[in-house]
Amino acid sequence: MTEPRDTQTLQRYIRWAELRCALVKLTNMLPPDSIIYGIPRGGALVALLLSYLRDDLCVTDVLNRATVIVDDVIDSGRTMQTCLHHHYNFARQRRATTACLYQHQLAQVQADHHAEFIKDHDTWIIFPWDKGALF
Repeated sequence: MTEPRDTQTLQRYIRWAELRCALVKLTNMLPPDSIIYGIPRGGALVALLLSYLRDDLCVTDVLNRATVIVDDVIDSGRTMQTCLHHHYNFARQRRATTACLYQHQLAQVQADHHAEFIKDHDTWIIFPWDKGALF
């Protein structure tokens, strides 16, 4: 995750309890026996946490084997778009499902599954693991 765009950006701190609720919600949306690839950094942690919540989810570190590509937040959509591009180049016959915890309304890419939709694009999500998180 990069730094907020400017000083006018509203920062929203996600607490662990809120994060767990979002993870449970997202877990219930994913297809059975999914192979999950978490986009490094935040997405990798989300993928791992999802796999702890559901035994049939398998985490992989190989993008072209993934059936679900996961990130913590889709802000502009550039990261997910790049990841999908690489996935299609290496696994041409496969279509990956996309998932994220938080989806911004104006992103270039809309996830197939998300726990929460962020309507205000000026909201900057700060996770407990992010640099500068208060808790």
